[in-house]
Amino acid sequence: IAAANKRKSAEYLLQKEADALATLLEKAERCHTLSQEYANAAKLQNDVSDNLIEETNDALAEFEAAVSTKGVFLNEEEMNAISSHLGSVRRMLGYGDEHRRGRPNVAEEIGN
Repeated sequence: IAAANKRKSAEYLLQKEADALATLLEKAERCHTLSQEYANAAKLQNDVSDNLIEETNDALAEFEAAVSTKGVFLNEEEMNAISSHLGSVRRMLGYGDEHRRGRPNVAEEIGN
């Protein structure tokens, strides 16, 4: 009975970890895609729809929340990679923000 309980506990934790990692990946991909779309739209037309801005902000908040809650399943190297990706997304958003403000030189500094 003890071995069966141990196995069920391990299976439960592995499933929780798999679910957490899948959620983290999903949120990271959505955030990255929308942030890239936002940055490109801001650069090309300097007029971004309110809907895209809202979607992008929501995606960033969801990604940050997923990192905060699901990050417990990551080792140090994985957490550093996720943090680096989060920083890249934030830079893309800053890049887009500066283009929308009409400051392409500042945007290019952020992009580099």
